[in-house]
Amino acid sequence: MPMTWIPPLGLLFVMAGPATAIASGRDDPCAPGKSVYGPSFVVPLEIAQGVTLGRGSPAPYAASIRLYPSYVLDRRRQVRIALAGGMALVNPQLEALVGGRLSTSVFELNLGPIRGVGLHLGLEGLYGTSDRGLLGLMLIGDLGGAFQGTIRTERDFTNSATLLELGLGFHVHDGSTPETAPVLPTPPHDYLGLVAQGMARDFKAAIGTSRRESVTACRALLLAAQAFVQPHPPDITTVVAFRHALTEAGLEQVETLMFDPDPAPAGVTEVQVVQALYRGMADVLEIPPRP
Repeated sequence: MPMTWIPPLGLLFVMAGPATAIASGRDDPCAPGKSVYGPSFVVPLEIAQGVTLGRGSPAPYAASIRLYPSYVLDRRRQVRIALAGGMALVNPQLEALVGGRLSTSVFELNLGPIRGVGLHLGLEGLYGTSDRGLLGLMLIGDLGGAFQGTIRTERDFTNSATLLELGLGFHVHDGSTPETAPVLPTPPHDYLGLVAQGMARDFKAAIGTSRRESVTACRALLLAAQAFVQPHPPDITTVVAFRHALTEAGLEQVETLMFDPDPAPAGVTEVQVVQALYRGMADVLEIPPRP
């Protein structure tokens, strides 16, 4: 395989790492909730035609048929990584195409129980057997896999040309939809673990309340909470002082929704109780517990 495949496919593989990390990362607690949907493996087929600009050919017409076996990294945001293969007409000859594509949902219509109707943004890198290296960007309109319309622009590095195509397609195969059993955390049995769990519950309730107010208010609450759980003054050693510190930090919603812990058993100091309260908030924020 000649060296012309390195720029487009190299960039695609470099981007695959961050895409995987984003897909496996935690959700934004302030973003509107979206449930997972659809199968974890799909195979779109697309037929496209268009023009090649700047190639200097007397026949700029171009066409292709492409197959994209795709693994869905994140079924909530529909982040997909796919192999790409097919045939293309590079007038006046045919060539085989091989490469890969990354795509993600950028817009979804709110149609209640019907999911998957919207727009996907994709980036693909391809090698053509006529010694073409292609890097393309595309916008895919998707009707839940039953029908797809694609607008694509690709740069032909070999011929210093630009390919513009319109494509129509559908899913020739949809894998089975994975069952998403709820993950139930193991409840703590020790007193301090229960205190931390209760604080986490109350903090999540405050996040939910602020999210209903606005995304901006929710993110302001999270920023204030992140600053609050940093190393705290040594004088915060009682639950009363902890409540006062919440109010002083602008976390009145958390203080209002917070329930006082049950009385501590023998051998547990109030300082340990306060540390457990901080730990409960840190657990929700997914940051290391305060020292």
